[in-house]
Amino acid sequence: MTGINRYNLIPLLQEKGHKFNFHFDMDGVLVDFYNDVRNLPEKYVDYFDNDRFKFWESIEKDFCSSFWENLNIKIDGISLFNLVCFTIPVKQVSILSAYPSFGIKNPQCCIDGKIAWLKKYNIENDKHFCMSKDKCFQADKDSILIDDSEKNIESWNKMGGFGILYTDQGSVFRELIHILENN
Repeated sequence: MTGINRYNLIPLLQEKGHKFNFHFDMDGVLVDFYNDVRNLPEKYVDYFDNDRFKFWESIEKDFCSSFWENLNIKIDGISLFNLVCFTIPVKQVSILSAYPSFGIKNPQCCIDGKIAWLKKYNIENDKHFCMSKDKCFQADKDSILIDDSEKNIESWNKMGGFGILYTDQGSVFRELIHILENN
């Protein structure tokens, strides 16, 4: 499909988007998490690549919530989020984000930082924070998850929802158009 863009998607969202609840992941979709990790001092990048437990332990100890609060915005993801929010009722769009399940003693550091990030960018939608493996429990036949984790998308789909793997805005547009045209 060539020529897929927001102008192909808007009429479908207006016509059928109200039938669904949309859930957006933060890290890797709305937040430029992986690029920002690569811009940390070298020891953190090394931990991220080789020892995730040590990475999260160090992030919590050295930064706590400020790590999350100061991550950069992912322009394509935010653009998609805004398109959905401004086309369908906002109450049907929520943030569904995970906190690390190992290496941290206080998940609240992560949650507080993510909430501060959302406030900084004036995102006031419903927020749900859980371990990544638990995201799928929000899935149902009327829900769409946009996430950058293949594992989350697979478990979401198994629970009866529509999961869209975020790789880039165009691929999400194609998948959304397919879901909306066929449901």
